Amino acid sequence: MIPARDEWLVDFLTARLDEDAEAVEAASTEVGSTGEWVATLDRRRAPSVTTVSLGRDVLVASPLGTQDAAFIARFDPARARREVEYGRWLLAGHAEQRSVRSLRGLQRYALRFDAHPDWDESWRPA
Repeated sequence: MIPARDEWLVDFLTARLDEDAEAVEAASTEVGSTGEWVATLDRRRAPSVTTVSLGRDVLVASPLGTQDAAFIARFDPARARREVEYGRWLLAGHAEQRSVRSLRGLQRYALRFDAHPDWDESWRPA
């Protein structure tokens, strides 16, 4: 029998992945789901304005530094979608194995969500 708190962790992760998937779809629908987001310093717009673009479409134009814009571009919807797929793959593997090892893997994966209000400190790996 799997302890209830382990099932709560699975439910917690499923909910977070569902939220991420919804955010990805919203962003993909708004700006298009294909192509790579690219960060560039655009001096034509104004000095020190950095843009994040998809093809010819500017997605973000901001006084962000180029490092901030590069970070935003790096985590485009395509990458976020792969992150959600990976999380679901981990959950499926745990459902098949139901082992201490797979639970520890889920606990480590769940750390990315430890600031969420529904986080339970008992899930933190030792």
